[in-house]
Amino acid sequence: MHIQKKDEKLIYKTPWVRFYEDTVTFQNGDPGTWAHVWRHDSVTVIPMIDTNHVLVQKEWRYPAGKQFTGFTIGGIEHGQTPEEAAREELREEAGREAGELVYLGSHYVNPGFSSQINHIYVAKDLRPVETQGEAYEDITTESLEIGKLRELIASEMILDSFTIAGAARFFLWLD
Repeated sequence: MHIQKKDEKLIYKTPWVRFYEDTVTFQNGDPGTWAHVWRHDSVTVIPMIDTNHVLVQKEWRYPAGKQFTGFTIGGIEHGQTPEEAAREELREEAGREAGELVYLGSHYVNPGFSSQINHIYVAKDLRPVETQGEAYEDITTESLEIGKLRELIASEMILDSFTIAGAARFFLWLD
């Protein structure tokens, strides 16, 4: 027997996130509560410039209070497919269109806390387009050697979990 939900209570809601507290029964029969978060599923896009370089972004992340280096990441809006969201985020944040998107796989972001799934793509045959980012986004892009990407992750200079998971799939795909 798994944990059984008896009741679900919405605690707080925005267009991007919902916080819930459920009344549950645990496997041993004891009652309890379980807090969890709903977020849109998401995409991570790895813009591949050539066989030796990827495009990364530097973006200020308010909750962490620091700038992060990573891949293009964004939510999947209602009615969008993951591929449509990947193409949109690539245009909005990286200022690129992809001639080809290669699906690398997906993963749960934090399954003990949320059911959010992240889908990972490599974008190839890139063409520059005008960026159309959100007003709150402060993003710059730069080319990065693939070997340097490995070094930045190993030295904990890249700490974003979406980028690290995307890089793991990307390195497997390259091999």
